[in-house]
Amino acid sequence: MLGRARASEDINVIIPRIDFLIFQSLYKDIKKNGYYCINVDKDSEIFEYLEGNLAVRFARKNTMIPNIELKWAKNEFDEISLKNRIEINIGTFSICVSQLEMQIAFKEMVLKSPKDLDDALHIRDVAKEYLDDKLIEKYKVMLNEFY
Repeated sequence: MLGRARASEDINVIIPRIDFLIFQSLYKDIKKNGYYCINVDKDSEIFEYLEGNLAVRFARKNTMIPNIELKWAKNEFDEISLKNRIEINIGTFSICVSQLEMQIAFKEMVLKSPKDLDDALHIRDVAKEYLDDKLIEKYKVMLNEFY
């Protein structure tokens, strides 16, 4: 996140529900790019995990850490994150992340660990000129009602 991710940290990826044929193609690409599923190997078993609202983890071959947690969007906040994502371009590489306002609200209202509060403070500091404080407060109210 904004240059602070540590090599030992996992990456969380939320995607909309997809059908099995699309997932097979995705998993084929994942394997082709040197990753494997830590949980199970067969695409049908991985898909069953996801359908059961369980996350699956992928890592580079011959490693376990760091790894990528993949899961379906399963609540309104996942859907908001997908709908309102922002794209970050780093050279020829791009990645989509949830709105910074959602990240701050979630870290401050739900996670609340010292590390998460520090991360939220860092996001606030680095992106202060781009943040919508009213949106952060709106997300905090929604999160408080949900959790």
